[in-house]
Amino acid sequence: MPQIPNMPRVYDWKWYLQFYNYAVRWTEEKKEDGTRTNETWPDEWREYLIKYSENPLSAMKEFYMHARSLMNIDIDSVVFCMDDFGEQFWEIVYWLNSTFREIPTVRIYGDNQHQQKLQYVLDNVKYKDSLKIFVETIKQRPLEVRNNIKELEIGYGSWITLSYLMSLKMSKFALLHTYLTNQDINFFFKSWMQMKSHNNLESFEINLTNPEGFIAIGLRDIPYEVGPTIPET
Repeated sequence: MPQIPNMPRVYDWKWYLQFYNYAVRWTEEKKEDGTRTNETWPDEWREYLIKYSENPLSAMKEFYMHARSLMNIDIDSVVFCMDDFGEQFWEIVYWLNSTFREIPTVRIYGDNQHQQKLQYVLDNVKYKDSLKIFVETIKQRPLEVRNNIKELEIGYGSWITLSYLMSLKMSKFALLHTYLTNQDINFFFKSWMQMKSHNNLESFEINLTNPEGFIAIGLRDIPYEVGPTIPET
């Protein structure tokens, strides 16, 4: 689908709508109403119009629904920061579930969250193509994730096992902070190279729990080449 110049993005934890380089942000501070602010990144510049509301979430939802009815376009990404929602958490998840048939890209962030709340988001927000989870839960237990998406990234993967790794069917995935061993990675590589699993896989990233033994164990009986060192950023 071609990119639409003014396709909106809803970033719920900040209560703002982004129209690429122009955005509307809501605040509970009445004195800031009508002011403007700029933010600059290495490859992007953005201007914000600040709007006051006693209920920023409701104002954002109303504005978005009005914009969607005028332009007949839908959301393309959601960034969901669980730490900032409080009692509005359930309302936001319900709105996303009832309003959007599917969302191409979903990012979820949070610290010290309950496993059940994170799983509730995964069960009720209809992500389609890309899912990235950077949520540290109180108890690190397996998550149920749809396997028919294209890209998966898990930032806190201490619960990930070899069995879970072998069950993934995405074309791209990154698994960080896991306890997978070099033996596990070697098993995965051989299965992939022999086309016994992961036939759609295009890219794969994982942390090494034992970098010193990776070549001897992780790449055992696997042909490889050593490339140039990647500089630290």
